[in-house]
Amino acid sequence: MCKLDENENESQQAQKANIKKNNKLFNRIGSVRKLINKQQKNKDKIYRSFLLSKNKHSFPKSLFLIIILSLFLNICGILWGLPSNHGWAPDEVRPSLVISGIRNSFSHGWHNTYLPFHFYTLAFSYSPFLMLHRLHILDVDSFEIYNILRTAPQNSNHL
Repeated sequence: MCKLDENENESQQAQKANIKKNNKLFNRIGSVRKLINKQQKNKDKIYRSFLLSKNKHSFPKSLFLIIILSLFLNICGILWGLPSNHGWAPDEVRPSLVISGIRNSFSHGWHNTYLPFHFYTLAFSYSPFLMLHRLHILDVDSFEIYNILRTAPQNSNHL
């Protein structure tokens, strides 16, 4: 009987040791879970504090930064595409090139990157303005008329 009691005591001690190990393991898992939850809460606080200012109902800071960046980029590029005397593309056919071709009768050393047929069609569409210029009614060299000439061929090509 002594041997049975010793075996029971050893098995009970082994079970108690296993229970202690399991409890330690569960405590560690619980502490890890608590730590993960705490870190998640801290991340949420940091995320919320970054996006929102201290007042709950205020404008998000990130949206404000996006708007400021957009305004900066729009202001920087505001001049692009506005009418100009020199044109925006390096090989653009400008009214000044067509008018210089007309003055040289598209000959006598006049040349350009493009073939003259395009210049002929542009000269045809410019002819009413050039006629008014010869009658001293319009000044073709003025900025406003120059811009009208610049857009007139685009409209006449769609007819």
